[in-house]
Amino acid sequence: MAISIILLSFKFLLFFRVFKSFGIYFAIIIGVAKKVFPFLVLLFFIILGYAQAFFIILRSNSINDDNNPQNLATKYDFVNSDGTINNTTSIIQEPDSNTNLFNWFPTSLLAVYNLLTGDSGSLSSFTYREHSIMTILLATFTFFTVIYLMNLFIGLLNLAIDDYNKEEEFLLQKAQIIMEIEIFYMLPWQRNNNKWFPDWIYYDIPVTEIRKLINAIDNEQTVFNYPPIISEKLRKLVVLTNEEEQNNKLEKQIEQTKDEFTKQNVELKQHIKEELTKQNVELKQQMERIMKYIGIEQDNENEEEQDNKEQDNKEEQDNELEQIEQTKEELPRQNVSLKQQMDKLSQQMENIMELLKKN
Repeated sequence: MAISIILLSFKFLLFFRVFKSFGIYFAIIIGVAKKVFPFLVLLFFIILGYAQAFFIILRSNSINDDNNPQNLATKYDFVNSDGTINNTTSIIQEPDSNTNLFNWFPTSLLAVYNLLTGDSGSLSSFTYREHSIMTILLATFTFFTVIYLMNLFIGLLNLAIDDYNKEEEFLLQKAQIIMEIEIFYMLPWQRNNNKWFPDWIYYDIPVTEIRKLINAIDNEQTVFNYPPIISEKLRKLVVLTNEEEQNNKLEKQIEQTKDEFTKQNVELKQHIKEELTKQNVELKQQMERIMKYIGIEQDNENEEEQDNKEQDNKEEQDNELEQIEQTKEELPRQNVSLKQQMDKLSQQMENIMELLKKN
């Protein structure tokens, strides 16, 4: 009856697993227990060995030996009226199975477990001076097991709790609960309902995130206790490439852009030189025309014709001078625009060189 009540209470607690605030603790308890189970097996065999050793040296081999529960029981002596102890008569407490726990192997195992918790009452009936082997066993057990292994066990528990204190563990536990409900608590027609259990479930996720996740799984950089299996079909769909191939492609692209910028720079320099040479040639031609118009001497038959010609020449000279001034004004503007283009090209080349150094 008592055991059934305990089992029913555990069964009742399992219904709280579906709630996140309670379920995460169930995930920690179950996960930590699975992780430290090998350590508990090791600890059990150590306790078993010490229990066997204490059982061999402290059990009663005959009726009148020192380890007999009758001799280990508490004795009460009478005190005379003058204050002296009467050794002839004494009262002996009736011994029981707890008087010498090491007289039976199962109780010896229980006594060693009590030593693990710090209870040394099972050894209170034995003197340490007369039982030297028992004293050595007790000292080694308390140091190696109680101090060293138990502190190591606490450290392993802390590490295991950090590993299983995650939302993914709760979701995995919730999926297992749903699986149990589908298998044991649902009827066949409910399991065949396509609205509840579709044949395909689609997830919307960017391709870049899938590539990052697959790279992290392949390089063991994830925090999953149960890493997912990536199919070859999914790898082909996302066209997953290695980091070396991506770096090679990036280097090729950088080299191509660098070559394109150098070509553009050379072409721009040639274009600037051609424009400057053309402008210089036109300027020289205009200056030669001006000098010709200035140096021409015409024989005027009439003063009126000469005056008219001089006026015409002046007007032409004025027009040519205006053109020269206009060209002089346009030249600095063109030089400024050419300088700006050269500065932009130099900045682009510097940016490319910085990218190459970073890579």
